[in-house]
Amino acid sequence: VARGSISTCAVLASGTVQCWGDGSWGELGNGTRNRSPTPVPVSALTGALGLAVGAGHACGLTSGGAMCWGKAVSGQLGNGATSPPTFLTPVAVQ
Repeated sequence: VARGSISTCAVLASGTVQCWGDGSWGELGNGTRNRSPTPVPVSALTGALGLAVGAGHACGLTSGGAMCWGKAVSGQLGNGATSPPTFLTPVAVQ
């Protein structure tokens, strides 16, 4: 389990990730900007080994590399992008 300033995520025993809390920056990773008081699955992220949650973004580590989602205005997702400012589903870290 990892908690950021406005959301929380957990790796389940199945290797999937679920997040809950504020979703206005896409930090829940489920393709929406909706808030959720209960866990929702992160889209297209399986085999997670760990995760970290920040202020409006989150990242998951898999055996194939790292994936991040949410707020990207300062390049915090590691994919080289600052635009669009939000990625609603995981993108690969370069």
